[in-house]
Amino acid sequence: MVLQRIAAKVSEVLDVVGFIQARSAVPVAVQDCASFVRWLYPHTSGEKVLVFSTMKSKGQMLWEANRGDVLRNADFPTGPDGVWFLPQPVDGAFHPNPRLGGKRSRRSEESVTAWRFVVLESDAAAPEDWLRCLIQMPLRIVSICESGGRSIHALVRIDAASKADWDAKVGSIKPVLVTLGADPGALSAVRLTRLPQAMRGQRCQRLLYLNPAADGAPILRQNLRGPAYGGSGEPSEGSR
Repeated sequence: MVLQRIAAKVSEVLDVVGFIQARSAVPVAVQDCASFVRWLYPHTSGEKVLVFSTMKSKGQMLWEANRGDVLRNADFPTGPDGVWFLPQPVDGAFHPNPRLGGKRSRRSEESVTAWRFVVLESDAAAPEDWLRCLIQMPLRIVSICESGGRSIHALVRIDAASKADWDAKVGSIKPVLVTLGADPGALSAVRLTRLPQAMRGQRCQRLLYLNPAADGAPILRQNLRGPAYGGSGEPSEGSR
């Protein structure tokens, strides 16, 4: 398997989870759901984020980034199957979805206001092999988290100008990603991903890495980092 061959290139990294955590620009141990969301969506943006405790729903929570937000971890929905969020910000309104016969939705592409991210996950790969592969990728990986189950989710920033641009950018790298073990079904523009630090039953969807300013340098080549964005683990005015 290609993934195993790629993972073997960094077999000297014995504790790959610890390796990734030590290179996180933002200290992961002190984050919760609320601080994670604030890192990715600056409070000056006014962007809206949908959060789900039922994957096939229209979203149990719509959060809007603003200067006066008092978002707390307790504000997030919970459920036995865990918690997801839609990484593409939305306008919060319900729009007719022509692909579903005009059914109104607030989580379809008609609601998206920025085509910013792509989700990478692999249900088939051994988690440690997938992590060893991720640390070698020259992509703008802003976060990596455990699903609370077998898989690992990585969020990659691509900043596409439109849905068509998103399709083109992801389409150009999709064959390589799928060959390495990425789930092709997850490589869609409107895709939910696990919300880091939320609970899935008795297990945490643990955050392993957070770098809102990722520049595409592979994690493998990054230096050990301290709390570059502030020792409290919260976004400061200068980092937003």
